[in-house]
Amino acid sequence: MAHTIVLNGEKRKEDKGSYISCPIGIHMVGFVMAACGVASSFGTFVSSRVATYTRRHVLFAMAALIHAAVFTTLYLWTPKETDTKYVILLPLGWAMADSIFLPQVIALIALYFPDKKEPVFANAHAWLCLDSTLTFAFSSVLYVYAKLYIMFTLLVTGIGMYIVAQKLYKMETEKYTRINE
Repeated sequence: MAHTIVLNGEKRKEDKGSYISCPIGIHMVGFVMAACGVASSFGTFVSSRVATYTRRHVLFAMAALIHAAVFTTLYLWTPKETDTKYVILLPLGWAMADSIFLPQVIALIALYFPDKKEPVFANAHAWLCLDSTLTFAFSSVLYVYAKLYIMFTLLVTGIGMYIVAQKLYKMETEKYTRINE
């Protein structure tokens, strides 16, 4: 279902296809998904070890940069049948960045809400489920470039909200410390 669209005055071939099944075949989707699972597990293990030696904002910045690089590459690149290694490496980079974000977000939730962990974690998991549901629901409706714009916007918004939350938490902690001195 490919057709041509005009984006920023430039003609582009747009399709509702995907980055894996179109260039290298649908039979590779399961392999790439399994590889992403392994990369995510490995990334979670490594990032949790690295977190003991670095600050959280360093890990968030690294994950955001990896995501931004992957999104930018996907936006600018049109995969071909000969690009098998890149078609596999990009989702692995995405999985690695996700494996940094998720444990750090869980740690933040535990840090910010020490007395209300059960409802907060339930709320967080509900949002994760909603994310998966919306992603699946819109997967065949939105064009690839629209999805990339949405993901990049959510990345920037999320990082901005993280910065605000960190600043508010720091101010609250300093205020609590001064009161108790």
